[in-house]
Amino acid sequence: MKSNKHTEEKKKFSLNQAYPLLLVVIFIIVYKYIFNSNLDLNGDNFNYLNYARSILDGHGYRSPYSPEYTPTNHYPPGYSTILAFAMFFVGKDVVLLKILNGLFFLGSILLLNKTFANITQNKTLSFAVSALLLVNTGLLNWSTILMSEMSYLFFSSLGFYFTVKYFEFAQKEFWKNRYFYLAIVAAVITYYIRSVGIVLTGAFIMHSLIQKKWKLGIGFVAGYSLLYLPWIIRNNIHGIKGRYMKSIMAVNPWRPEEGQLNTVGAFIEKMYTNFYDTVLKGFVDVLFPFLKLNDAGKTSIVVMGAIILLFSLWGAWRIKKYNFFLLLYLLGNMLVFLVWHPGNGSRYVWPLAPFIAYAFFHGVIELIALYPKMKRSSISKISLAILLIGFLFIPKIKDMKKKADYGYPPAYKNYFNLAKSVKQGGNKNLMICCRKPGMFHYFSETFVCNYAWSPDEQKVISGMIENKVDYVILDQLGYSSTARYLYPAIKNHGELFKNVIHLEKPDTYLLQFNRDLANQKLNEK
Repeated sequence: MKSNKHTEEKKKFSLNQAYPLLLVVIFIIVYKYIFNSNLDLNGDNFNYLNYARSILDGHGYRSPYSPEYTPTNHYPPGYSTILAFAMFFVGKDVVLLKILNGLFFLGSILLLNKTFANITQNKTLSFAVSALLLVNTGLLNWSTILMSEMSYLFFSSLGFYFTVKYFEFAQKEFWKNRYFYLAIVAAVITYYIRSVGIVLTGAFIMHSLIQKKWKLGIGFVAGYSLLYLPWIIRNNIHGIKGRYMKSIMAVNPWRPEEGQLNTVGAFIEKMYTNFYDTVLKGFVDVLFPFLKLNDAGKTSIVVMGAIILLFSLWGAWRIKKYNFFLLLYLLGNMLVFLVWHPGNGSRYVWPLAPFIAYAFFHGVIELIALYPKMKRSSISKISLAILLIGFLFIPKIKDMKKKADYGYPPAYKNYFNLAKSVKQGGNKNLMICCRKPGMFHYFSETFVCNYAWSPDEQKVISGMIENKVDYVILDQLGYSSTARYLYPAIKNHGELFKNVIHLEKPDTYLLQFNRDLANQKLNEK
């Protein structure tokens, strides 16, 4: 009898050790296969890199795009600071920095695997969901992009882990528990990386208050505020105001001429749009990105999204000791999705994807377990069967491999080549007007600015004069604003723009801007 018990404990120990090791092996195989050494073309990752270089060069968290090196809060400073630290130790090699993002991804899944195995008491399910997440092509894509998603996921996972550990070893005097302080630090770093990280803090505080642990909630607020205070002071010193309210109230942030939302009805309509695009459709997309949602009808998407949402909330609720904490975290993020400006799809849902996945599949298993004749051994087998979904990711994984081998599209190759040509000229004090300033600056290391997003050609020209523009880039990157705002100004005022470099297939131009003549013509009017 004693021997059988010893054998069973040894078997459990072996499985507990094997699961994390298997996850690491899965990650290494898949990540190496799909790894893309090129910089992503979304634009934001270039800004993160440029701000990181500014920090590394001793300018602080400032925009390197103008001679003034203006203090910025365009993005929270966390991820650029992390990149700056990484650059200090490993250099500016993009491949090494991307691997860091991959390690953030792997670390997140290992942390969440351990956490959910603990709180659900279903190690098999936790392993199966974790393995599925490691082959999720959407998450894999974000793990190879120098964006804040993976660092945000890692520190929010760390905050979640420390919170669970705190309540697991809760003491009467909360200040004697090291996990209390670790949870605060993780939560603050999460917020420094992305402002939506405030939801993690809110979930901890509300969970504490629901349990009537008032001192704990107040202590968390105090510690959090103390660590976030330096950023508030810094912004006040430089007179920097938050931009989020303006973004929330924008009709279309990519077309500023459409103005701001000014009625309750318009705001509610925006929330309804976001509920469909970001919550219902977004939740489906992040769990099952192999589905071709553009081919599915709206009714099908609503049904699938509603099922995932309900099972996720049910699964969170069934995690008895931490149900309020996980529910508040999911619902808090959903509220942010609803009030944010539309047109984002599933972009902001991805860092929440692992939490949705664990909650959703736990909800499915919990529903199956309600069947009276269901045995525990059968539950484990069903949990493991979730791994079969992983085979559906194979075609998308192969597509990622092809994309990695393809390189930059011709329009971007021309754009980057013009930037490199400007850099070779040796004058870093030039001001270049272009559609993607962050991208151009990364390769040229000159000052850059965007053109005025206005259908009024005079405003576009005036903006160039005001910014002391020396050269203008006319590209074919595919952004509608170029054709809408920049091209008409160049076409109708050709005497102000001299062709310096013309690259073909597709046509891409470096044009010298005659600022003196432009100023003269403007004064004549």
